[in-house]
Amino acid sequence: ASSSSAQKSWRSGRGGAMMFAFVSPLEIVNQTVVLIVVVVIVAMMIRHWDKVMVAVTGDDRLHGTVLDLIYFLFFQCCGTCTGDWTRSWTRRCCCCCGDKIR
Repeated sequence: ASSSSAQKSWRSGRGGAMMFAFVSPLEIVNQTVVLIVVVVIVAMMIRHWDKVMVAVTGDDRLHGTVLDLIYFLFFQCCGTCTGDWTRSWTRRCCCCCGDKIR
């Protein structure tokens, strides 16, 4: 009786160590094809780096200095801030100045 109950628990999926996770062959083929496509795309981007740069930035070189990086990181919050935070400062600090300066 105990062997039949162990066999039933294995078939129902409650067998613990007897249960194996089977991977679908189609999933393996799919992941392999995606990996090959990504590797080919990255290889083409590396090989034609100058053309990729022109397509992305409009120029074949990156232009920037350390001060540009600091401005981008701290004053534009990595590109998420448009600079509207300066309006509240100039409104308070420059109240004696005319609207022409602000």
